Amino acid sequence: EWRAYSLPINQSDAPGLRDALAKLPGPWQQVTQYARPPERDYVLGVEPDQVRSTSDLRLNYPTDSIRLSDGSVVISNTYAANIVRVYPDGRVENLVGNGREGYSAPGAGRDVMLRGPAQIFQASEDEIYFSDQRNFVIRSYNLRTGLVSDVLGVPGSGDLQIVNGKVASAGIVYDIGRDAAGRLFFTSQPGYTYGDQVIATGPTQIIRQQSDGSWKLWPVDTRYIAAGNYSFANMLWHDGVVSAIVFDGTTRKYMKFADDGTALGVLDLKIQYAAGIVKDPVSGNLLIGGHTALLQLNHNTLQLSTYPTSEPFANISGLSVSGNSLLLTDSDRGIVFNKNLSTGSSTTVAGARLNVS
Repeated sequence: EWRAYSLPINQSDAPGLRDALAKLPGPWQQVTQYARPPERDYVLGVEPDQVRSTSDLRLNYPTDSIRLSDGSVVISNTYAANIVRVYPDGRVENLVGNGREGYSAPGAGRDVMLRGPAQIFQASEDEIYFSDQRNFVIRSYNLRTGLVSDVLGVPGSGDLQIVNGKVASAGIVYDIGRDAAGRLFFTSQPGYTYGDQVIATGPTQIIRQQSDGSWKLWPVDTRYIAAGNYSFANMLWHDGVVSAIVFDGTTRKYMKFADDGTALGVLDLKIQYAAGIVKDPVSGNLLIGGHTALLQLNHNTLQLSTYPTSEPFANISGLSVSGNSLLLTDSDRGIVFNKNLSTGSSTTVAGARLNVS
C-alpha cells in the first residue's frame, strides 16, 4: 500500500516529521519537485501513454464522461491532462493529451498538450467537443481521423468577448451542449488561471448559436440571483423550459427559465457544491449531482428528494444519460459509475473503488 504526503520544502527536515515517518511502515523516499516541471507529471503508477486496460488506469480528478454509440465511455481525466476512452471489454485508449500540461497547436490527439480538460459533449457521430478549461479554448476531437482542432476561444486569453456575432475569446468554459432547437450553446465566465485553478472575475454569460451560425448572448433574468459573480454550472433544455444549476456566491440553486431567459422559478438546494443535470428517461424527473448525493427533482412541483443509490460519493462532477443508463463521474474518488435507471444496479466503468469517510 502506497501513501504519499505533500508538504512545504522548509518542513521536510522537521524533527516531528522524521519521528512520525519512523513509526510508519517503510521504506520512505523523498521526492523533491522544483519549479521546472518534470518530463511527466506523475509520481506513481503507469506512464499515461502505457495504459492499456482499466486495471492500469488511475483517474486523476475526472470531471465528465459520455457514452458513445459503440458502448465505449470517454472520460476527461482533468488533472492528468488527457482524455481517455474505455471500451466495454476493459481496453483503454488515450484519445487526447500527452500527459503534460500546457497548450500546443491542433494536431494528432495523443501529441497535443491540455490544461484542464473538463466538460465533454458529443457534437456529432464522429466529433467530440470539450472545454480545455485553463487554456480558455473549446476544442474538438475527431473520432475518425484522430485529430484535434480549436473550435472557439483564444489560447491564454481569459476574456469573454462576442464581437459582430463571432466569439472573439471564450473565457472559462463550464458547459457545452445544444438548446431545444439543436443549436450549440456554452456557458462561460471571464477570468484567469492561478496555479491549477481558474479564478472568475465576472458573472456567467450564456452564449447561444443563432440559426445563421452567429453567436449571441442569452439574456439572463437575475431576479432570484444575488448580485456579483454568479455562475451557471450546467444547463438543460427540456420540456419547453430551461433548467440550470446556479451558484450565487452563497449556495447552489436550481433555476427554471423560459426559452427567452425569463426566470420561472427557483429552489435553494442548500448545498455549496453541485454539478450535472440530466433528465431521467424512466421517471421523467431531473437528476442533479448534489456533491455527495444524487438528487431527483420534479421540475413542475419543485419537489426535491435524494435518489436512492448504494454508492458513497465524494464529489459528483458530471452526469450524462444514454438510453436508460446514467454515467456518474465522481472527481474526488476518481471513479466513473454506470447506473441502470431501470433496475437501479450500478457498476464501475473506470477508477479504483476507495472508501469515503
